Amino acid sequence: IRRSKPSGMVPEYYFVRTSGKTLERITLKEILYIEAQGDYVLIQTLQEKITACLSLKKLGSQLPPCFVQSHRSFIINTHAIRKLEDDKISFQRGSAPIGRNYRKTVTDLVSRHSISR
Repeated sequence: IRRSKPSGMVPEYYFVRTSGKTLERITLKEILYIEAQGDYVLIQTLQEKITACLSLKKLGSQLPPCFVQSHRSFIINTHAIRKLEDDKISFQRGSAPIGRNYRKTVTDLVSRHSISR
């Protein structure tokens, strides 16, 4: 993973290794969610799915605070949430589960942006 801005600033994009020596640019605001798949991650963006050669833990440690873990195998972009159900988060393209151990973190974040009656 290569940062697009100096350390301490929130980057607009990252370059991730997708295969061999290929680096692919991914704009953070276009990421919907990231799913662990063994030693790789599947990054779902608005346009496509990208498989990158790194772990969920490594990628998660590099992302800004709007990205939170919703399940042991998923990191979500809270800015991209379309709908929140009991055990599922829906996006413009696809969905991600909410794990029992991550529910409070997700609901707390969403409640900060909720309008009450």
